Amino acid sequence: YVMYPQSIPPAYYKFILTTGPMHEEVLQAMRRAARKRPQDLPKLREAYVRLGGVANHGAFPLVHSTPAHLPCAILHPDRATCTDAAWRTYTAAFRTMLPAYALVHGLPMVARARFGRTV
Repeated sequence: YVMYPQSIPPAYYKFILTTGPMHEEVLQAMRRAARKRPQDLPKLREAYVRLGGVANHGAFPLVHSTPAHLPCAILHPDRATCTDAAWRTYTAAFRTMLPAYALVHGLPMVARARFGRTV
């Protein structure tokens, strides 16, 4: 979905953007960097400031429009470190999925113990 978002249905891509930790501007920058195309620095700088990069990382980290790779401050400007970004994504996914997994795995065991026959 990063390199070819048109390969999946638009509704699914929108779902990924709304539930995932990456912003559209960051994904576009990743596509451009992977294809060795120059970055739109004013647009990327505006997104960096809007997403909280200055508060968490300080000054805009890109100097050249064709970096070999994007720094972590660009990938997750709203988080102070890569570990913090990964941990927050993991805990958010865990909190979201815990009720579903509890129902799918726990409810059958409780129902069998209470209403099921003994083997």
